[in-house]
Amino acid sequence: MNLAEDIVSKVDKEFGKRFTTQRVSGLPDCGVAEWVSTGSMFINNVIHRPGIPVGRLTTIWGQSATGKTTLITHILCSVQQQGGLAILMDTEHSYDPERAARIGMVNDDVLLYQSLCLEDAFGVIHRICDVSIANGAPQLIVVALDSHSGTPTKAEVDADLDASKGEIASSSRVTSFNLKRLIGSGMLTKARVTLVFACQPKCDISRQFGFGPPPETYIAKRPIDYHSTLILQLMSMKKLSTGDGISVKVRCRKNKAGPPYGECRIDIMNSDGIQESGSLLELAIEVGTVVVKGGGWYLYGSRKFQRKDWSNLIAEYPSILEELKSDIGSTK
Repeated sequence: MNLAEDIVSKVDKEFGKRFTTQRVSGLPDCGVAEWVSTGSMFINNVIHRPGIPVGRLTTIWGQSATGKTTLITHILCSVQQQGGLAILMDTEHSYDPERAARIGMVNDDVLLYQSLCLEDAFGVIHRICDVSIANGAPQLIVVALDSHSGTPTKAEVDADLDASKGEIASSSRVTSFNLKRLIGSGMLTKARVTLVFACQPKCDISRQFGFGPPPETYIAKRPIDYHSTLILQLMSMKKLSTGDGISVKVRCRKNKAGPPYGECRIDIMNSDGIQESGSLLELAIEVGTVVVKGGGWYLYGSRKFQRKDWSNLIAEYPSILEELKSDIGSTK
């Protein structure tokens, strides 16, 4: 018996099923077997995967009005389209069912929780995992907490204003303890549950030296960063020229399922969420699928158009978007 076999024999005999030795070759790619699409081809390309990983924590953070809730809504729509269950923990009480329906959400199939405190929110997540495992985990489940930064702990809810000043750190303790139980034990993977946290940054007032504004952080940043498999940062760039949306840069700050540090730009419309047509045109120009001609004209196949006519063109011929995606995919 060689050394490896001896180790396997001793460990399996002492710990049994609780700690059975696995071979790395038997694990799925990067340890994740299932994915839920973000609803955006460009964000999926930045992640270098079909979407966000199942059984892990994905964090979406950015300033207010950068599209965090919109991206979460698209992810919940995607899990519904994949035959899964969408669960939203709306602690900010800001869910807009009408806009969600325009994005593609089936509101009748969404479970909505509005927990009073962080302990209650994590308690619900634990019960969701327990029930899913007990039923054999028949469906993918996305549980989105919107937002973690806006959810107080029980100590903050129960304390008065003066006493709560010393309880802010309780959010980190509660978050760290529960994420260790959910992720470290493999409970999320067994239950086929994906966690998505929305986090809004605040000023780090503990660092007041130097010039300029203090650096940005968010509540319970260290435990959330530590346990996150994927961290996406959303940054608003500018308002669209049409005035009905914003251009947003998405940066992959951490990615344990693929190459990190990728970036992309998406357009978020006021009415129906992420709109990829503008970004798709720029990518098509970059890879040479759409040719730039003189005088501000563009050429795609036999179609000749100007940039200002792009929206009207795709409205008249919706199949152009799928054709472009297919052509761009074949050039990569």
